[in-house]
Amino acid sequence: MKKKLSNQEAGFTLIEIIASVLLLTVVITLFITLIPQMFNMNIRTEENLSAVSIGKKVLADIKENKYDSEITQLKNSSAIDTNLTITSYNPYKVVVTFSPTPDVEGSIQTLYPLKISIEDSSGKQLTTTYGYSD
Repeated sequence: MKKKLSNQEAGFTLIEIIASVLLLTVVITLFITLIPQMFNMNIRTEENLSAVSIGKKVLADIKENKYDSEITQLKNSSAIDTNLTITSYNPYKVVVTFSPTPDVEGSIQTLYPLKISIEDSSGKQLTTTYGYSD
């Protein structure tokens, strides 16, 4: 015995199919537009993390007296703020701004404030690290 299907049980209507295709198209379009933005955000985050790491390394190098002769010249300068540019971290430019006026003077140690700015190859500042040098 064969049962005959009525028009209501025959399947999807054309309007339902068009609506589902339209909804699927909107969802796919949203995801496709997000992918390039995620890649750009990952690249910027990686650059910033690299710059922060370089800033910390430069600060540690200064504290270990690896730039002692340059820092001594800056301390003897009469300028309010003097800059030391370090070019050994390609493609980044490292600018150390050193204040020859001590921030902390004591009988044991004198501390000079410094600011380490990391810039990318286009000159955009990525991060700034602050510290002290003795």
